[in-house]
Amino acid sequence: MMSSVMLSAHKKCCQQNIVYMYMLLLYWTSLIKIYVADDIDLDLLSLGPKETASQRSTAEEQAGSLTSPFPFWVPRQAYVLNSSRLPENQRLWPEIGNGHLATVVYSDTIHMNGFYNGKTNQSHRARIQSMTSVRLKVDLPSVQCSQDYALHLDEGSFIESTNCNNMSLTLSVRHRIYAHRTITELLVNEIVITKTRSQGTVDVTLDWQPGPPSQDLDTEVCPSSQHYPRSPLCQHSSTKQRETDYSTKTEIYMYYDQVPSILKVESHVTQMTWVGLLSLHPNADRASQAYNEGRSLAESGSLYNLHVQAWYELWRSGRIDLLTRGQLEVPRLVYSGLYYLLSSIPLLNDAEWPFVGMSPGGLAHGGSEDFWGHVFWDQDTWMFPSILMFHPDLANTLLSSRKRIHQVAKMAAYKAGYSGAKFPWEAAFSGEEVSPSEDCANYEIHISGDIALATQQYYHMTKKHDFVNISLDIADFWVSRLIYDSQTGLQYINEVMGPDEYHFPVNNSAYTNAIAKNSIEFAQQLSKDIPGLRHSHSQSYSHYHQSIWIPYDPELNFNPEFTGYRLGTKVKQADTVMIQYPLMMVHPKSIAQNNLNFYQSNISAKGPAMTWSIFAINWLELNNQVKADIAFRRSYANAHGPFLVWTENADQSGAVNFHTAIGGFLQSLIFGYGGFRIKLNWLEFNPSLLADTLLINFIGINYQNATIDYQVTKSQLLVKLTAVESSKITVYLEDSNQKRLTLKVGDRIVLKRQKVLISTELHQQM
Repeated sequence: MMSSVMLSAHKKCCQQNIVYMYMLLLYWTSLIKIYVADDIDLDLLSLGPKETASQRSTAEEQAGSLTSPFPFWVPRQAYVLNSSRLPENQRLWPEIGNGHLATVVYSDTIHMNGFYNGKTNQSHRARIQSMTSVRLKVDLPSVQCSQDYALHLDEGSFIESTNCNNMSLTLSVRHRIYAHRTITELLVNEIVITKTRSQGTVDVTLDWQPGPPSQDLDTEVCPSSQHYPRSPLCQHSSTKQRETDYSTKTEIYMYYDQVPSILKVESHVTQMTWVGLLSLHPNADRASQAYNEGRSLAESGSLYNLHVQAWYELWRSGRIDLLTRGQLEVPRLVYSGLYYLLSSIPLLNDAEWPFVGMSPGGLAHGGSEDFWGHVFWDQDTWMFPSILMFHPDLANTLLSSRKRIHQVAKMAAYKAGYSGAKFPWEAAFSGEEVSPSEDCANYEIHISGDIALATQQYYHMTKKHDFVNISLDIADFWVSRLIYDSQTGLQYINEVMGPDEYHFPVNNSAYTNAIAKNSIEFAQQLSKDIPGLRHSHSQSYSHYHQSIWIPYDPELNFNPEFTGYRLGTKVKQADTVMIQYPLMMVHPKSIAQNNLNFYQSNISAKGPAMTWSIFAINWLELNNQVKADIAFRRSYANAHGPFLVWTENADQSGAVNFHTAIGGFLQSLIFGYGGFRIKLNWLEFNPSLLADTLLINFIGINYQNATIDYQVTKSQLLVKLTAVESSKITVYLEDSNQKRLTLKVGDRIVLKRQKVLISTELHQQM
């Protein structure tokens, strides 16, 4: 007989199970409605599944695990990229990183932020020998084994799993590799071997693959006094060449574990774990402290959880989700793109060893095809905007890499005979020009305007003054670079190279002149916005930006790329069409349309992928979704499975993993299909849906210290204010009928899909 207590407990358990099953039924019913519908009622997404997920998460938390940061309707296959084999082309192997260090999985090379070797135009990312690079070998005669390789975008790790099974043995070997998200000095290898149904000993071979010693470094063993408990090995290295005559060679310290040749699982042991740590920093104490902290956390079993928590928080604070009808190609590209960009930026900028910027191939790559790891306009024009929309703190880190070399840029302008600041086309450690191409270094001066545009976007999104002086100095550079034509009353810029690097030197590059005009106009706006701002040219900025000539052909009604450009001439990439976006210079629709048609038909087949992202965004602005969809699909043709590693060119040549194209692709979703525009006094949102997409989420858009989520379906728009930094901030939404609503934290505003404007007001304390 059951006691009354047992009966009560049994009854309660049954009631809970019935409720749970009912919630599951609602969950699956809502999913069916979602996938078969042409449109979605946003309220469907707040039904049973949320409670079901909550019940599951409670159970998981009690079990000591972490819950996924993604919505219930995002399938795991969208953020865990699996394959039974690695690509034959090793260039397409995925990378792990944290903004301080990065590596391609199984590579014998590690790269570290700001660590370069070579003088001036020979400067390149210094190769650091990967002393814990290891491959597993499981050799069990007469036992069938299967392998799986998985890039966990949600957790920021790569896992190789080997599973072996027969009548007398079940063996699982899991090798996890990750660059720790919060203890950024650490690169971690974790190997867990689980054995059942075996009375014998099992050996797992570890094939140590550090590669040859680095040709970039002079390396020695650390003095024995620098060893710590558990006796990690230690190396001290310094670069062989300094970048300039006045810069210094860079030193690094590496603490790491010796890789054993075999992990032997004895007959009485069912599970065995080996954790190999490698710690890297220019400061010996920082490197050793990070190693010791990592070792302590590994022994307590919390090292990986701490890493995953940080990644989950990143995903929760800002991302894009897509609910599609069947296909996962675009959702995978979105998550992998965000993962790769975020892997190259540190969560916090290290004051002792600051971030120097993002290169076209990210932090994990730095060879000749990867532009030597140098920092170009790619960071400011292509990668920065997507980061800014969700993570203004990380955007600040990116722009701080320009602030770090601001004084060097001012000296470069002075040496060239100009005012203000002239930033290098390619930057590395010192901030001096390090481009191997003398032509690009001399003529591709639009880089300064690209940086000014990024500071402008940052200012409008945050209203913070962190980079105002850079903006003003760039405006001064352009003013001093202008040539006045007394006959026309116009200002010209001669002897330049625009983004189209096939043609140089040219006069009056449409893009260069337009971005110079934008830089000067923004400086003028700053002088109005910021009380007490005094600057040498503030009174005359208006005259200059209004008189800069943008080439225009009245007969063909389009903007020639430069003076003397002949229609039909092949161009390398998006150039003049960028006047429309991202510069947002007002054109009659007919001119914008002609620019797109003329240049789209003359883009080189060898041009880089981000070109098509610009065409997609601009066609959407002109309400031509057919052409936009075609351009959008072309924009990700250079992403290669199974781990969606991007190459500069479609034939897998050029830079890899091409963060520039990733940034362009993400912009085509945010500023194209999302229809976001960063304006002087508001944030515009005018969304449309991709083909075969039922819903798109923009989670954590951060505008002037207010965090907002947007959900879009075919017919509806949901706007939810999730947080404000201060109670003194009021957030407003203005709909297409100019009706103004005040947003309260937690409220869900559901409207017909339409253009809306978000603005804020800061109330001063009485």
